[in-house]
Amino acid sequence: MLLFAFMHFSSCSLICRAQTAVQPTQPRTLAAALVVANRTLTALGGVQAWSQISSIQRTATITSSITATATTIWVDDWSSGTLKTSRTLSGSGGGNSPTSSAIVQRYNANGQSVVVPAQDESVIFATAIPSEALLLGIQSTQCIFYPEDSDLLDPNSIQNVPKGEIAFAEVCSGTNPRSGALHWRVNASTYMPISVSIPQLAFLSSSNVYTLVTFTSYTTVGSVSIPNQITLTDTSGVSRHIQFSSILPVQAAASSSK
Repeated sequence: MLLFAFMHFSSCSLICRAQTAVQPTQPRTLAAALVVANRTLTALGGVQAWSQISSIQRTATITSSITATATTIWVDDWSSGTLKTSRTLSGSGGGNSPTSSAIVQRYNANGQSVVVPAQDESVIFATAIPSEALLLGIQSTQCIFYPEDSDLLDPNSIQNVPKGEIAFAEVCSGTNPRSGALHWRVNASTYMPISVSIPQLAFLSSSNVYTLVTFTSYTTVGSVSIPNQITLTDTSGVSRHIQFSSILPVQAAASSSK
Protein backbone atom coordinates (compact mmCIF):
# COMPACT_ATOMS: atom_id res chain seq x y z
CA MET A 1 0.00 0.00 0.00
CA LEU A 2 2.81 2.42 0.88
CA LEU A 3 4.57 1.54 -2.38
CA PHE A 4 1.38 2.23 -4.36
CA ALA A 5 0.88 5.56 -2.57
CA PHE A 6 4.48 6.54 -3.28
CA MET A 7 4.16 5.63 -6.96
CA HIS A 8 0.91 7.59 -7.22
CA PHE A 9 2.46 10.64 -5.54
CA SER A 10 5.55 10.48 -7.75
CA SER A 11 3.60 10.20 -10.98
CA CYS A 12 1.31 13.02 -9.92
CA SER A 13 4.32 15.20 -9.11
CA LEU A 14 5.82 14.58 -12.52
CA ILE A 15 2.54 15.40 -14.24
CA CYS A 16 2.07 18.57 -12.19
CA ARG A 17 5.60 19.76 -12.93
CA ALA A 18 5.09 19.01 -16.62
CA GLN A 19 1.86 20.98 -16.64
CA THR A 20 3.43 24.04 -15.00
CA ALA A 21 6.30 23.98 -17.49
CA VAL A 22 4.03 24.31 -20.51
CA GLN A 23 4.34 27.54 -22.52
CA PRO A 24 1.66 30.20 -21.91
CA THR A 25 -1.66 29.19 -23.41
CA GLN A 26 -3.90 31.38 -25.51
CA PRO A 27 -5.74 33.99 -23.41
CA ARG A 28 -9.36 33.00 -22.76
CA THR A 29 -10.55 36.05 -20.83
CA LEU A 30 -10.30 39.82 -21.18
CA ALA A 31 -8.00 39.93 -18.15
CA ALA A 32 -5.66 37.28 -19.60
CA ALA A 33 -5.46 39.13 -22.93
CA LEU A 34 -4.57 42.34 -21.08
CA VAL A 35 -1.82 40.51 -19.18
CA VAL A 36 -0.26 39.36 -22.47
CA ALA A 37 -0.51 42.90 -23.90
CA ASN A 38 1.29 44.30 -20.84
CA ARG A 39 4.03 41.67 -21.08
CA THR A 40 4.48 42.51 -24.75
CA LEU A 41 4.83 46.20 -23.98
CA THR A 42 7.35 45.36 -21.25
CA ALA A 43 9.38 43.31 -23.75
CA LEU A 44 9.51 46.35 -26.04
CA GLY A 45 10.87 48.61 -23.29
CA GLY A 46 8.04 49.15 -20.84
CA VAL A 47 5.44 51.78 -20.03
CA GLN A 48 7.84 54.23 -18.39
CA ALA A 49 10.34 54.26 -21.26
CA TRP A 50 7.70 54.61 -23.97
CA SER A 51 5.75 57.23 -22.03
CA GLN A 52 8.84 59.44 -22.26
CA ILE A 53 9.01 59.28 -26.07
CA SER A 54 6.98 61.83 -28.01
CA SER A 55 8.02 61.26 -31.63
CA ILE A 56 10.10 59.06 -33.90
CA GLN A 57 11.77 60.00 -37.16
CA ARG A 58 13.45 57.46 -39.41
CA THR A 59 14.45 56.84 -43.00
CA ALA A 60 12.45 54.13 -44.72
CA THR A 61 13.64 52.28 -47.81
CA ILE A 62 10.60 50.64 -49.38
CA THR A 63 10.77 47.89 -51.98
CA SER A 64 7.99 46.05 -53.76
CA SER A 65 7.61 43.71 -56.69
CA ILE A 66 5.16 46.09 -58.41
CA THR A 67 6.79 49.49 -57.81
CA ALA A 68 10.17 51.16 -57.87
CA THR A 69 12.27 51.36 -54.71
CA ALA A 70 11.56 54.54 -52.78
CA THR A 71 13.20 56.32 -49.87
CA THR A 72 10.92 58.11 -47.44
CA ILE A 73 11.47 60.26 -44.38
CA TRP A 74 8.87 58.76 -42.04
CA VAL A 75 7.83 60.86 -39.03
CA ASP A 76 5.25 60.14 -36.32
CA ASP A 77 4.84 62.88 -33.71
CA TRP A 78 2.43 62.63 -30.75
CA SER A 79 4.08 65.26 -28.51
CA SER A 80 0.95 67.43 -28.52
CA GLY A 81 -1.28 64.54 -27.45
CA THR A 82 -2.62 64.14 -31.00
CA LEU A 83 -0.79 61.96 -33.50
CA LYS A 84 0.62 63.82 -36.48
CA THR A 85 2.42 61.95 -39.22
CA SER A 86 4.17 62.63 -42.50
CA ARG A 87 5.81 60.66 -45.29
CA THR A 88 8.24 62.66 -47.41
CA LEU A 89 9.22 60.84 -50.60
CA SER A 90 12.89 61.59 -51.27
CA GLY A 91 13.68 58.88 -53.81
CA SER A 92 12.39 57.87 -57.22
CA GLY A 93 9.02 56.27 -57.83
CA GLY A 94 6.66 59.18 -58.39
CA GLY A 95 2.95 58.69 -57.90
CA ASN A 96 3.29 54.94 -58.27
CA SER A 97 5.64 54.63 -55.31
CA PRO A 98 5.16 51.96 -52.66
CA THR A 99 4.04 54.72 -50.28
CA SER A 100 0.82 55.10 -52.27
CA SER A 101 -0.64 51.98 -50.65
CA ALA A 102 -3.94 52.24 -48.79
CA ILE A 103 -2.19 52.22 -45.44
CA VAL A 104 -0.12 55.35 -45.99
CA GLN A 105 -1.51 57.24 -48.99
CA ARG A 106 -3.70 59.43 -46.81
CA TYR A 107 -0.65 60.69 -44.93
CA ASN A 108 1.89 61.08 -47.74
CA ALA A 109 1.61 64.86 -47.84
CA ASN A 110 5.00 65.98 -49.16
CA GLY A 111 6.41 66.46 -45.70
CA GLN A 112 3.38 68.29 -44.31
CA SER A 113 2.28 66.84 -40.98
CA VAL A 114 -1.25 65.51 -41.13
CA VAL A 115 -3.36 65.06 -38.01
CA VAL A 116 -4.48 61.44 -37.76
CA PRO A 117 -8.15 60.91 -36.80
CA ALA A 118 -8.45 59.34 -33.36
CA GLN A 119 -9.94 56.16 -34.80
CA ASP A 120 -6.88 55.69 -37.02
CA GLU A 121 -4.18 56.33 -34.42
CA SER A 122 -3.76 52.73 -33.28
CA VAL A 123 -3.59 51.56 -36.91
CA ILE A 124 -0.86 54.04 -37.84
CA PHE A 125 1.12 53.20 -34.69
CA ALA A 126 0.74 49.45 -35.24
CA THR A 127 2.21 49.77 -38.74
CA ALA A 128 5.70 50.56 -37.43
CA ILE A 129 5.61 51.35 -33.67
CA PRO A 130 3.79 48.41 -32.06
CA SER A 131 4.68 49.58 -28.55
CA GLU A 132 2.72 52.82 -28.94
CA ALA A 133 -0.30 50.99 -30.36
CA LEU A 134 -0.27 48.72 -27.31
CA LEU A 135 0.34 51.61 -24.90
CA LEU A 136 -2.58 53.49 -26.43
CA GLY A 137 -4.84 50.52 -25.82
CA ILE A 138 -3.57 49.79 -22.31
CA GLN A 139 -3.90 53.38 -21.08
CA SER A 140 -7.19 54.20 -22.79
CA THR A 141 -10.51 53.46 -21.12
CA GLN A 142 -11.99 53.17 -24.63
CA CYS A 143 -9.88 50.18 -25.65
CA ILE A 144 -10.24 46.52 -24.69
CA PHE A 145 -8.03 43.49 -25.31
CA TYR A 146 -9.94 40.39 -26.36
CA PRO A 147 -9.03 36.72 -26.62
CA GLU A 148 -8.44 35.98 -30.28
CA ASP A 149 -11.31 33.51 -30.39
CA SER A 150 -13.85 36.05 -29.11
CA ASP A 151 -17.18 35.95 -30.93
CA LEU A 152 -17.03 39.77 -31.12
CA LEU A 153 -14.29 39.55 -33.72
CA ASP A 154 -14.48 38.89 -37.42
CA PRO A 155 -14.49 35.08 -37.80
CA ASN A 156 -12.71 35.41 -41.14
CA SER A 157 -9.68 37.01 -39.47
CA ILE A 158 -9.25 34.29 -36.85
CA GLN A 159 -6.78 31.60 -37.84
CA ASN A 160 -5.02 28.73 -36.14
CA VAL A 161 -2.23 29.98 -33.90
CA PRO A 162 1.15 28.35 -34.63
CA LYS A 163 2.97 26.64 -31.79
CA GLY A 164 5.12 29.07 -29.84
CA GLU A 165 2.89 32.06 -30.54
CA ILE A 166 0.17 33.82 -28.56
CA ALA A 167 -2.70 35.66 -30.25
CA PHE A 168 -4.94 38.42 -28.92
CA ALA A 169 -6.92 41.34 -30.33
CA GLU A 170 -7.14 45.05 -29.46
CA VAL A 171 -10.37 46.94 -30.07
CA CYS A 172 -11.01 50.63 -29.34
CA SER A 173 -14.44 52.27 -29.23
CA GLY A 174 -15.39 54.21 -32.33
CA THR A 175 -14.44 51.25 -34.48
CA ASN A 176 -16.55 48.29 -35.45
CA PRO A 177 -15.13 45.28 -33.54
CA ARG A 178 -15.78 43.12 -36.58
CA SER A 179 -13.63 45.27 -38.87
CA GLY A 180 -11.61 47.51 -36.56
CA ALA A 181 -9.57 45.12 -34.41
CA LEU A 182 -5.80 44.84 -34.32
CA HIS A 183 -4.96 41.13 -34.35
CA TRP A 184 -1.62 40.59 -32.59
CA ARG A 185 0.69 37.58 -32.67
CA VAL A 186 3.56 37.54 -30.16
CA ASN A 187 6.33 35.12 -29.29
CA ALA A 188 5.20 32.89 -26.42
CA SER A 189 8.63 32.98 -24.79
CA THR A 190 9.86 36.54 -25.33
CA TYR A 191 6.49 38.28 -25.89
CA MET A 192 8.02 40.27 -28.75
CA PRO A 193 5.45 41.05 -31.48
CA ILE A 194 5.70 38.78 -34.51
CA SER A 195 2.92 40.35 -36.55
CA VAL A 196 -0.26 42.40 -36.40
CA SER A 197 -3.21 42.35 -38.77
CA ILE A 198 -4.52 45.88 -39.16
CA PRO A 199 -7.85 47.03 -40.66
CA GLN A 200 -8.46 49.59 -43.35
CA LEU A 201 -8.18 53.16 -42.19
CA ALA A 202 -11.37 54.96 -41.23
CA PHE A 203 -11.36 57.19 -44.32
CA LEU A 204 -11.73 54.13 -46.55
CA SER A 205 -15.19 52.65 -46.93
CA SER A 206 -14.21 49.00 -47.34
CA SER A 207 -14.74 46.76 -44.34
CA ASN A 208 -13.18 43.46 -43.30
CA VAL A 209 -10.06 44.32 -45.32
CA TYR A 210 -6.81 43.77 -43.46
CA THR A 211 -3.11 44.31 -44.06
CA LEU A 212 -0.68 41.97 -42.33
CA VAL A 213 2.36 43.70 -40.82
CA THR A 214 5.21 41.29 -40.08
CA PHE A 215 7.98 42.52 -37.79
CA THR A 216 11.09 40.90 -39.24
CA SER A 217 13.66 42.36 -36.88
CA TYR A 218 14.15 44.95 -34.15
CA THR A 219 16.85 47.36 -33.09
CA THR A 220 17.47 48.68 -29.58
CA VAL A 221 17.64 52.45 -29.23
CA GLY A 222 18.38 53.47 -25.66
CA SER A 223 16.08 51.32 -23.52
CA VAL A 224 13.41 50.58 -26.13
CA SER A 225 13.06 48.13 -29.01
CA ILE A 226 11.84 49.45 -32.36
CA PRO A 227 11.21 47.47 -35.57
CA ASN A 228 13.88 48.13 -38.19
CA GLN A 229 12.49 45.72 -40.80
CA ILE A 230 8.82 45.12 -41.54
CA THR A 231 6.76 43.63 -44.35
CA LEU A 232 3.27 44.84 -45.26
CA THR A 233 1.13 42.31 -47.14
CA ASP A 234 -2.28 43.40 -48.37
CA THR A 235 -5.29 41.25 -49.19
CA SER A 236 -4.26 40.99 -52.84
CA GLY A 237 -1.01 39.33 -51.77
CA VAL A 238 1.25 42.26 -52.69
CA SER A 239 4.08 42.73 -50.20
CA ARG A 240 6.05 45.85 -49.42
CA HIS A 241 9.31 45.44 -47.55
CA ILE A 242 10.47 48.37 -45.44
CA GLN A 243 13.95 48.82 -44.00
CA PHE A 244 14.23 51.57 -41.36
CA SER A 245 17.49 53.35 -40.62
CA SER A 246 18.60 56.51 -38.80
CA ILE A 247 15.89 55.86 -36.21
CA LEU A 248 15.60 58.88 -33.91
CA PRO A 249 13.20 58.73 -30.95
CA VAL A 250 12.63 62.09 -29.26
CA GLN A 251 11.95 62.18 -25.54
CA ALA A 252 8.97 64.22 -24.37
CA ALA A 253 10.97 65.90 -21.60
CA ALA A 254 13.65 66.99 -24.02
CA SER A 255 11.20 68.32 -26.59
CA SER A 256 9.16 70.26 -24.02
CA SER A 257 12.23 71.88 -22.51
CA LYS A 258 13.17 73.68 -25.72
